[in-house]
This record gives sequence, C-alpha cells and structure tokens, in this order.
Amino acid sequence: MVMSESQVPQDDGQVYELGQHPDLPPPAGTVGLIGWLRGNLFSSPVNAIATLIAALVIYSVVVPIANWVAVDAVVSGEDRRLCDLGRTAGLIGSNIAAFSAEDFALDPDAPGLSEEAAAAATVSKRLAESAFGNIAGLLAVFVQRYEGMPPELIPASLGPVMTEVGPADLLPELQAAISAGSVAAAEPLFTQLQPLIDWGGSYDGACWVVIKQRSLLFMTGFYDRSENWRPLLAGIGLVFAVAPLLFTGLPYRKPLLYFAAAYPFFAYYLLTGVNLAASPMRLVLAVIILISAGAIVWMRDISGRPRLLPFAYVAPVLAMLVLFGFSGDRPMVDFESVASQVRATAEMAAQRDDLRQGDRILITEGPVSQFINGRLFLVGFGLAPLWWLVCVGIFGFGLTKVLKHAAGRASEVEWRVWAPLAATCSLVAAFLLFLAGQAIFEGVVLIIESTDKWGGLLATLVSGIVGITASLPIGVVLALGRRSKMPIVRMLCVSFIELVRGVPLITILFMSSVMLPLFLPEGVNFDKFLRALIGVALFASAYMAEVVRGGLQAIPKGQYEAADAIGLTYAKSMRLIVLPQALKIVIPGIVNTFIGLFKDTTLLGIIGILDLLQVARSTNTDAAWIGFFEETYAFVGICFFIFCFGMSRYSIYLEGKLETGYGRR
Repeated sequence: MVMSESQVPQDDGQVYELGQHPDLPPPAGTVGLIGWLRGNLFSSPVNAIATLIAALVIYSVVVPIANWVAVDAVVSGEDRRLCDLGRTAGLIGSNIAAFSAEDFALDPDAPGLSEEAAAAATVSKRLAESAFGNIAGLLAVFVQRYEGMPPELIPASLGPVMTEVGPADLLPELQAAISAGSVAAAEPLFTQLQPLIDWGGSYDGACWVVIKQRSLLFMTGFYDRSENWRPLLAGIGLVFAVAPLLFTGLPYRKPLLYFAAAYPFFAYYLLTGVNLAASPMRLVLAVIILISAGAIVWMRDISGRPRLLPFAYVAPVLAMLVLFGFSGDRPMVDFESVASQVRATAEMAAQRDDLRQGDRILITEGPVSQFINGRLFLVGFGLAPLWWLVCVGIFGFGLTKVLKHAAGRASEVEWRVWAPLAATCSLVAAFLLFLAGQAIFEGVVLIIESTDKWGGLLATLVSGIVGITASLPIGVVLALGRRSKMPIVRMLCVSFIELVRGVPLITILFMSSVMLPLFLPEGVNFDKFLRALIGVALFASAYMAEVVRGGLQAIPKGQYEAADAIGLTYAKSMRLIVLPQALKIVIPGIVNTFIGLFKDTTLLGIIGILDLLQVARSTNTDAAWIGFFEETYAFVGICFFIFCFGMSRYSIYLEGKLETGYGRR
C-alpha cells in the first residue's frame, strides 16, 4: 500500500491523516501520585537522595513532637496528679534504660588506668550509680501518688497493670537489692516493672490539664468570671466585622459592612461597660458624626447620597446630644416644676371642694410647654436647643429648596419629596434617640470592667488589632507627608518617623506607662492600657510609613502625570490611582509589619499588662503547676502561630486576587 506524505502508519495497523489521530491517555508513570512523585521528588538521583534525607529528618523530628503533643498527652483530670503519675512511671523507665551494669562495675582506681581513662570511668560509674539509686526512689514516689489518688481519677488502663506488677509488693525487694548494690538481684525486678513503664509511656506526653484548668486566665485574664460572656460576644462580633472587610464575595456583605463600622463602639462598650457619661468616646462619636455628615454634603459622588442626606441634616442634633446629652447630674428624664398663676375653671372647681370658679391658683406647666421653654430634660440635657435646632434645620432646608426652585435649579417634584422627608427624618431621629437613651440607661447597663483586669488572649488581641487597625491609615498619612512638597509637613513627618524607628518599642511603652503621667496636669491621667495601645499604634505606624513610601516610590511617574492630565485633584489622584497601586505592591511588607507588631505585643508584660505570654510565665511560677512550662509556652506558641500564619496566608490570597498580570516573573 502506498501512503501519502500526510498519512502516518500506527502500531495497530491503522493509518490516520495528520491531525486526525484520536487522543490517547498519557503514560501511567507521568500522571497521578506516581507522576507527581517522579516529577517533584525523584526526578534525578540528587533529588531522590535529598528527598530521602529530608524524609528521615522530618520523621525524626515530627514523630516525637506528635507523640508528645497528642499521642501520649494527658487531657483529662482536674489537677496534675495523673500527669505526675505518668511522668514518674516514665522516669522509672528512663533510669532503667540509662543504667549500665558494666559502668556500675567499673573501678576508677584500678591499676594501669591513665588519668583520662580513670576520669571517664569515674563519670560513667557515678551516672550508673545515680540511675541505679533513683529507680527505687521513683518507684516509692509512684506508689505514694497512686495510693493518694481518688479512684475516679485513676484511668481504667492502670488497674490491670497494677495487678500484674504489684509495685507496692515489689518496692521492698527493690530497695533491699539497691541498698546492697546487688545488680543481679535488681535486674529481674527491672524486668517485672516493664508493664508499668509501658503504661507510663502512654501518659508521659504533654499535660494539657494545666491549660484546661487555667483556660479562663489564658483567655481573659482576671476579667470577672460572671461577665466572660462579654469578651466571648465581642469575639464573635469581631468575626462578623472583619469578614466583610477581608472577603468581597461574602453574602450579605453590605449590611455586615455597616456592622463593621459600628463594631469598635459596640466592642468598647461591651468590654469596658463604661457609659458615655464617663468616657471620652462622647467626643469621638460627635466628631465622627460631624465628619460623616460633612463628607455626605461635600462629596457628591458618594453612592446612595440622596438617601444619606437626611442624616447629614440631623447630624448636628445628634452630635450635640451625644456630646452634651450624656453628662450632668440630672436623671435621665427630668421635669423642672414651674408654677403659673391662672384662674380656676368650672372643671377645676368641680374636682376640689375648697376651690371656686375664678379663684387664682398655681399650676405646673405641661410637658409640651416645658419642652419648648427648655425646662424638660432628657439624660441631663435641656431639650429646648434640640427643639430649636430641628426647627431651624427644617426651615433652613426648606428655604434653600425654595430659593433653588425660584432660580429654576430644582423641580417641583424634588421640592415636594425632600422637604417632608427631612422633617420626618428629624422627628424620627429625635424619637429614636429617646428610645436609645431608655435602652442604654435603663435596660442595658453593664458592670464596669477596668482594663487592669484584662489579660491573656483578650489583651493580646485587643492590642494587636488596635495597633494594626490604627497603624495603616496613620502610616499612609505619614508616608504622604514625607513625600509632601510642603517643608514643614515633610520635616514633621520625617522627624516623627526617624525618631520612633530609632528607639525600641519597649522605650515607647515605658514612656507611655511611666513618663507620660509625669507631664500631665495634676489629677489628669489616662488608662495605662490605653496609653500602651497608643504607643504600640504610633510605633507601628512609623514602620508602616516606610513600607508605604516604598510602594509610592515604585509607582511610575507617568501615573502621577496621567492623574494631573485628566484634572484630578491631589486627594482624588492619591485615592483613586496612586495609593491602590502602591498598597498592592507592598502587600507583603504591610503584612510582615502586621505580623511583627502582633508578636511585639508580648512586650506589654514588661509594663505590667497581663498578656498571653505573661499568663504563661505566671503559671510557671504557680506552686500548683511548677514543672509544666513546656505546655504553657507551647500553647502560647500555637496561638501566635495560628494568627500569624493566618495573616500570611491571607496575604498570599490577596496578592493572587489583585494580580493583574504585570508582575515580574
């Protein structure tokens, strides 16, 4: 058969045109698990040897750690007694394994030994004698601890072992053999102890009972035990507040974003229990309300601006009520009695026997009159200014609309819709404020929890989250200020950054904790924990500023020129063009700073704040738990690893999500 050049013969005798051959499965050794192993771990002799060495190292390291952490760990019990019992049995086995009859029989004074050999023999003999003598003492301790344990704490697996070994009966024989120095008499007894040693190996790992029994101290420190639901609720709220900020595809993300905006105030009130009358949060809330209203009025490109305008009109009322309405010694609702002289009507005379129609009497003004005249008080604040602010706001809004309508800049439909809406929103806002005051001061009054009681994971998370949240925006502002063309602004930013980066964090903490109160006026002082938070945030912001500045310098000059060419202001060019690109470039550096800041929170213990590491140290000095420092430090390390590793993985996820295909390979 004659084939054309476009035909290719196959092993099965078939002839196919070029490009018409059906797809065949890949060779079995190139796909699946075998293919992955051959391609990644055993692709060459050198790679195969390196893989085997790495597997051996991992096995020799990971297996003992896994046995200590999980397999042989003790997780049940009310105290350390079961842990001590298992460790004592394990120590018996360790001393038996370390004992050497040959070393025990050495004679360092034997003739013919060199000085070095005699010294080595002396050391070996002492070690053997020490191990030989410790066995009987450890067995006596084991028997004493076993007999002192309540039956309900003894594990079921130990009963058959005690019956088989009988350590209480074996102990006198072992003590006699060791006292006589008879290795021949002691070694059979060592063999009889083997089941007990094997049992001890199953309970010779980590004693997580110490973490279990001190879990509340590790979680919240000395926070009131009956109020621990508050940190728990704040932690649950943190998850719902952070999730919409980190993941854009989350269901119900928009309402969760509103919750995220309100979460700091919710968490502050929930954790501290401090009402607004005794807190600087009044000023913060008032400033935020006014800034939000100003942004709605001046930034016309805000999404949903028409629906937000009513809030902007009543914002001054809200700010005044927050700033002045929660202070004073008056009760929540107070009517100031004011008498007016009037003539008695027939209805009044009918209700009283000593009163005739036309008599002059004194009566108290009604609530409406008191409200308008300023003698009705809500949470200590006279409502007359509130009333007149509402009236003036409605009048000013209506007058503005009338002028615009007269000038032909507003339609009749717009006038008819917005004027009643503004009035309604003002009245509804006042009513809601009244209900909120009722709820805050009568229904949801929490016990005040001083930050001196905070500790453990609560103090670590609060300090870390506040530092991370505050350092990024402050760092961005400092980075922009350092690149500013205004000399004074640039000099101030450079001075702050270089000064803070030139000293260690512990210096900042000592300044905020010890030195700052000395410079404040007499009687003025801030909470120590709050001062520490401010110090941590400012310290991290200086490092964050340099990270952000690196991203700004990496942006090509053409991006700045393009923003100027299309007429963008400096604020818009930074917000819409430059900063998004710069922050994307330095995501690894930002997250690296966050991780370093979170780990640096352990320094808070030096100024007396009971952070997570400080709780572990206090546990190690507790007489009830001395000797279990491995477990406490391992628990602290696991907690820090979970949070830091989570931040690093999210950094990788965010980089992949924002990848635009222009990165360098």
